[in-house]
Amino acid sequence: MLAITALHTLAANWLVPRLGAFQLTHPDLAVRLDTSDEMLDLARDGFDVGIRAGLGLWPGHEAHLLMPMDFTAVCSPAFRERMGLERPEDLLRAPDRAD
Repeated sequence: MLAITALHTLAANWLVPRLGAFQLTHPDLAVRLDTSDEMLDLARDGFDVGIRAGLGLWPGHEAHLLMPMDFTAVCSPAFRERMGLERPEDLLRAPDRAD
């Protein structure tokens, strides 16, 4: 068995569409896929591979770049006004969550 944990969006948009072809190539290998945004302890949590976004600075894990990713920040006009966001760098002082 190959146990994979991946970010929700990456699993849905990139990994899942490729799993069928992988399974055809490796019919004797069962794949278990978990979607999570948490950084897990792969060995403790029973995973062979974790796919995450970041700089790869996760102690106790070996990281390899799969692909570069571009991110675009979006928010509602009300949040933009409430936070006084005028330029991209203004996001650095915005909260991580809009609770």
